[in-house]
Amino acid sequence: MRTRHHARRTGLRDYPRRLALALMGAFFLVLASPVPAFAQPEVWASSPEDGALLDTAPGEIAVTFSETLDGASTVAVAGPDRVPLELEAPRFSENVLIQGMRYPAVGAYTVTVTAVFADGQELETVFSFSVESVPEMLAVDGVAIEGEAADTAGTGESAAPSGSSGDSGSNLVLLVAILAAALVIVGGIPAIRRMDRRRRSTGPA
Repeated sequence: MRTRHHARRTGLRDYPRRLALALMGAFFLVLASPVPAFAQPEVWASSPEDGALLDTAPGEIAVTFSETLDGASTVAVAGPDRVPLELEAPRFSENVLIQGMRYPAVGAYTVTVTAVFADGQELETVFSFSVESVPEMLAVDGVAIEGEAADTAGTGESAAPSGSSGDSGSNLVLLVAILAAALVIVGGIPAIRRMDRRRRSTGPA
């Protein structure tokens, strides 16, 4: 009888330690497991290309991305005098953003695209191009413009997504949950020991 109670008490004392070790093992297993990377949106192509010098101004500009777009995407275009143009809202189809154009003059144009994707990520990209002539239908004043555009188109850069969540959020939540459970178990060890002492005091000699 005494041996059986002794074995039971030993098991109760070992239980918190075993559980804590199991939780710590799970914690380190999660740390060692590969973290799944979320797809980061990229610019695949732009038309015109960054730095292009065009004989005739295009009626539209387009940017192709690696991810599906959302309707909140915007396009801002600055003319040769660096004054923003008043343009119609862009349209998109899947992963292609299209902006209709009107031109006040020949010269360099800078395009800033803020793309919002279906998964909530954002990406800002900037590119420039120059035009040497503007047809009548695309001229702001309705008059064709001829002239020699200075090759002043800058080099576009893709900025890092603002507020993007490429982090492994689910893994972080799991790690926090495991740590919290370990703390609860460690904090409950004194209570279990008190219960064990009460059992021993009330048990048979």
